[in-house]
Amino acid sequence: MRLELLHLFGALLGAFALQAQPNIDWQRNYGGSSPDRCSSIALTDDGGYAVLAYTASNDGDVLGFHGLSDILVLKLDATGELQWQLCLGGSNAETAGQIVQTSDGGYLLVGSSASTDGDVGSNLGGADIWLVRLSSEGDLLWEQNYGGGEDDVGVQVVIRPDGSFFVAGWSFSQDGDASDNHGASDLWLGHVDESGLLLQSRCYGGSRFDQVRVMHQLDDGGLVFGGVSSSNDGDVSGNPEEENQAWVAYLENGWDISWQRALGGSGDDQAYGLFHLEGDTILAAILSDSQDGDIAEPFGENDIWVVKLSSGGAIQGQRSFGGSGVDNPRSLISSNDGQSFFIAGSTSSSDGMIEGQHGGPSDLWVVHFDSNLDLLWQRTIGGTGADGANDLCLASDGGLVIGGLSSSSDGDATGTNGSTDVWVVKLDPQDVGLGETEQHTGLRLFPNPVADVLSIAWDVGAGWLSVYDTQGKLVVSLDRMPEGQLQHQLSVEGWADGLYAVQLNGTKARQVQRFAKQ
Repeated sequence: MRLELLHLFGALLGAFALQAQPNIDWQRNYGGSSPDRCSSIALTDDGGYAVLAYTASNDGDVLGFHGLSDILVLKLDATGELQWQLCLGGSNAETAGQIVQTSDGGYLLVGSSASTDGDVGSNLGGADIWLVRLSSEGDLLWEQNYGGGEDDVGVQVVIRPDGSFFVAGWSFSQDGDASDNHGASDLWLGHVDESGLLLQSRCYGGSRFDQVRVMHQLDDGGLVFGGVSSSNDGDVSGNPEEENQAWVAYLENGWDISWQRALGGSGDDQAYGLFHLEGDTILAAILSDSQDGDIAEPFGENDIWVVKLSSGGAIQGQRSFGGSGVDNPRSLISSNDGQSFFIAGSTSSSDGMIEGQHGGPSDLWVVHFDSNLDLLWQRTIGGTGADGANDLCLASDGGLVIGGLSSSSDGDATGTNGSTDVWVVKLDPQDVGLGETEQHTGLRLFPNPVADVLSIAWDVGAGWLSVYDTQGKLVVSLDRMPEGQLQHQLSVEGWADGLYAVQLNGTKARQVQRFAKQ
């Protein structure tokens, strides 16, 4: 039996690893004295980045401000140096959605506008979905608005294989381009040609509130979109209590719903990230504050809830990431090889899966996990202010580039121009810094394997000690250990058999060792 367990222990050692966190390559902030925040970031063909942001500033890095709030476009080089910037809008309020690069090297962006002057040619009523085409140098080529007499908001845009565009947003209008609205607000999908002419549109939803947060284009030209719905009629089913449920809909031909799924619990659940896996499986990153329903193992107040959905919308697997505080996803992408995934968002937690929170209201938080939904690494980035992410992309060297906001002037942030700034953080492409470090603490575990009591010993001063299971979930955390303490007796009697990891955070080093519970 003991020999069999040792074989199992060796096999688990190969399978279980909290991989190393990447270091920050560079970070830069942009903006003025009023609130500014990134909503979208995209890699450009020259190795730089296009950033789409909201701005209320009229100073600092912001030139040409029109009034109230504008859409801000920033073109950065590969090291984050600002190459040019452009304010778009009029005297009323504009909001930013997403930016993508077009095949000619220019840019296409979507947001919303309530103006009738400045860069905005017309308005249909309230706020409109606003689509703008720019040249590679940032010159305005054309702009077009869509919607009706009430508020309509543009969220995302994708380029079709034929060069046309799909635009996703949500609409409160019951007329104009949204005359088929089902109720209070609907998801709105528009097909637009290369000159901005609306070719076709459709509303999706029910009689209550339905809004889109993310749209993902499939290789076969179909679409899947995600967001939130409180409806249980029209296009939406499976939400009998009419709660705010995450809503995912699969459009196999670009228009007709092949399947749809409302999922979550009795709280507020919203889908913010989607990815298409093999076999028509959909990976969804969901903001969830539910503790019941479809959520199997919630951590706390708000979690990042990752779900695998089958081709018919059935849940194939799920995992919650977070702590006892508020943890939010905002964007999901895959690695270059498609074998692992990254989520960027924010966290106010300092327990559970979160380590290294900087003490402010929130940190920017990045989670890296594999196709089995097992945590590979997590990293908090920020200072003592409010920091968070709204989007991320892969750099040309394979590192992560994260766009968000920061009000910190300490920690990982070098300062702000005012209230909150657009914040862009580039991470190194190679994993370094976590695991069994070169500066060892002398961490020792015995007996190993263990049945009842694990003796933990170390040689240097320790700040805290954490134990994780194979899913990366925190099992035990011992903080504020007395000065001079160099050992601890941990009772594991009653724990499930399997592999666990002990991480000791010393005053000058950090080390991980693993043990098997038999």
